[in-house]
Amino acid sequence: MKLDEQRAEFARSKEFLPQHIDHKGTETFGQDDLERLIKHASKDLDEIDRQREQQFKEYEMRKEYERRAELAKKTADERSQAEAVHREALEKKKHHPKVNHPGSVDQMEEVWEDVDHLEAEQFNPKAFFQLHDINSDGFLDEAEIEAIMLKEAEKIHENTPEADPIEKQEEMDRMREHVMKEFDSNNDRMLSFSEFERGINGTGAKNDQGWQVNDS
Repeated sequence: MKLDEQRAEFARSKEFLPQHIDHKGTETFGQDDLERLIKHASKDLDEIDRQREQQFKEYEMRKEYERRAELAKKTADERSQAEAVHREALEKKKHHPKVNHPGSVDQMEEVWEDVDHLEAEQFNPKAFFQLHDINSDGFLDEAEIEAIMLKEAEKIHENTPEADPIEKQEEMDRMREHVMKEFDSNNDRMLSFSEFERGINGTGAKNDQGWQVNDS
């Protein structure tokens, strides 16, 4: 599969990613039925994430193969210039602004101040949760959590000579997966406010843990 085709495939895959299970739609079946449905849906979403990770690995290999193929077509001077630009991009990527640990209070406060444009001293977890619960259903679904990760991903994958939106999206996906793993206690792939509040105050969300950037 060519690089442009892989990019299109990534875009299409996001369209089919389910958001969450509707906890309110329980009139016609019982709690056991709902739990079985949630378990089944979670397995499906886990498989989607696994496939996405594999697609990304293949994308990165194809990208490097095509980069080298293009270099082979150039003169020695052109190759030297292209390699210099590539090294500059890699170096700039290493020296990005500090990335907050996904799910940390520091990250949420930065989004509150820089994205939501609210006063830092007025940060309130409940207000933050409600502000980012876009569909107002009382939960943060995977798309809503991913949106909160955008600012962190942009620190790494913006304003470089070879900025790649696919790599930025993968960073956001990895951050979203991490937050779900740490916060989602009942594994229904969505966060209630109690899970969110407990998560940002838990040991798994400490900002001093940093974040392992995807250096692909």
